[in-house]
Amino acid sequence: MGVVAVVQSAADPRERRWLAGPGLVAETLSESGVVVGEKACAAIWVAIHIPLRHFNVAACADAAPTVARLAARGFRIGIVTARPLPAALVRRDLRDQGLPEVFEVVVTSGEIGLAKPHPRVFEVALEELGMDAGEVLMVGDSYAEDIVPAAGLGMNSVLKLNDRDPDPAWALASHQVRSLDDLLRLDLLGG
Repeated sequence: MGVVAVVQSAADPRERRWLAGPGLVAETLSESGVVVGEKACAAIWVAIHIPLRHFNVAACADAAPTVARLAARGFRIGIVTARPLPAALVRRDLRDQGLPEVFEVVVTSGEIGLAKPHPRVFEVALEELGMDAGEVLMVGDSYAEDIVPAAGLGMNSVLKLNDRDPDPAWALASHQVRSLDDLLRLDLLGG
C-alpha cells in the first residue's frame, strides 16, 4: 500500500500570479526594458520563493520520524499539495523542515494548475506512483479538500484531526487520528 501525505496551503493556485509566475517575471522585466529568456524567467520565479521557515511554518513535530518509519517499512510515499510552486521548491521546503528525502512523488497545484478538491490532483499522484486508488492510503487534514475527493476515487483515507474532536459525520475517512504518529498503529499499515 502506498501512502500519500497531504500538505495544505492557504494560497489559491488559480490566481493568475501563481499560474503565470514566470510569464509575469518576463512581463515585469520587459516593462523596465530588460529582456530575459523563458528559462531565466522560470529560474527567477523559483529564486524568489521564500522558504516556509521564514513564515514560522513548520511540519508537525512527528512528521519526520513518522515518514521515516513508514519508508523503512517499505511504504511508497508521496505528497499532494495545493501549494502554487514547482515540486522542486516543495521538496526543498520539506528538506528545510527536516523531513527525510523519501517522497517518490510531489504533486503541486502550481504545476498542474488545479487545486484540491479537484480529483485530477489526486489522479496525477496515482499515475506517478503507478498505483490504483484502492492500493493507496491518503492522509489529509481537510475533510472537504482531502478526504472527500480521495474517497471519491476509491482511496482509503485518514483524516488528521489537528485540534479537532473526531466527528461521525466524517464517515468517508476510514480513520481519524490526532497525530501522524498514530498512523504507525493502524492495522491497515501493519501497526
